[in-house]
Amino acid sequence: MAGAPDQGRAYQQQALEHFRRADDLPGQAFAHLAASLAYGWAGDLAEAVKQGEAALALYRETGDQTRQGWPLAGLGECHAYLENYDMARSYARQALQITPEDGDPITLASAWHALGLVHSRLGEPREAVSCYQHALVFARKRQNSMARKWLVIVLADLGDACQANSDLPAAAEAWRQALQVLDDLRLPDDMGIRARLEQAGLELPDSMGARARPHQANPTG
Repeated sequence: MAGAPDQGRAYQQQALEHFRRADDLPGQAFAHLAASLAYGWAGDLAEAVKQGEAALALYRETGDQTRQGWPLAGLGECHAYLENYDMARSYARQALQITPEDGDPITLASAWHALGLVHSRLGEPREAVSCYQHALVFARKRQNSMARKWLVIVLADLGDACQANSDLPAAAEAWRQALQVLDDLRLPDDMGIRARLEQAGLELPDSMGARARPHQANPTG
């Protein structure tokens, strides 16, 4: 819907104004964090970074170290996509450092995914595979629809890294799992995962990818 992004920005601004009037710093931080995620999904990485930095600054001002992991991991992913690899690594490692192993799984998954993206973009597929596998351990701990949509991105990236590492069976398994999640969610294959299998000469069960509609993927995690 054409008006949805503008409407979302209006709601975010209203939320920020509400939390500012209440002098609620955690609320302001969360509003910026939610905006960062929304802009990231929409592909506006520059604005996602801006909102993520605002969220991080506010969480630091409140002294809430645990919640700082959320924007740190998101900033790591954004900068990886923007090819700011040193910054991506720095943010992701900070997120992993302050988030305990039993902490928020999506924060941990996002941070590992960011590191995987950096290794992938730098032509280091073996290291990328290891990072993506770490990300999957945590990503699978959340089963809501948004988390499962993001799981598809991680699986697709894992498949790409496995293919670059000359491990086609592992690539096929990752891509097939991604298609199965899409099938379970009754979503189209907007990332062209079926096409990756076909181009690699790998078989695809007829029950998967029926909703395939390959085209440019949204580049945000």
